[in-house]
Amino acid sequence: TAAKIGGTLPCFMNGANEILVERFLKGNIKWLDIGLKLERLMAKHHSQPQDSLERLQEVDREARLLAKTF
Repeated sequence: TAAKIGGTLPCFMNGANEILVERFLKGNIKWLDIGLKLERLMAKHHSQPQDSLERLQEVDREARLLAKTF
């Protein structure tokens, strides 16, 4: 899905997924929560063009912050 939509969504998905897996490994969320939370987080992201490294870094930071508390 992220690859089909493109833009900044794959970057967002990767950042959020890394945090969700980290939370799972620490015992803070269940295995099945990873996919459910990731899907919900991705639905909230408004994909933008990948026009600069700075934008991708910003999207990655946003995804990681959201995934820490979602």
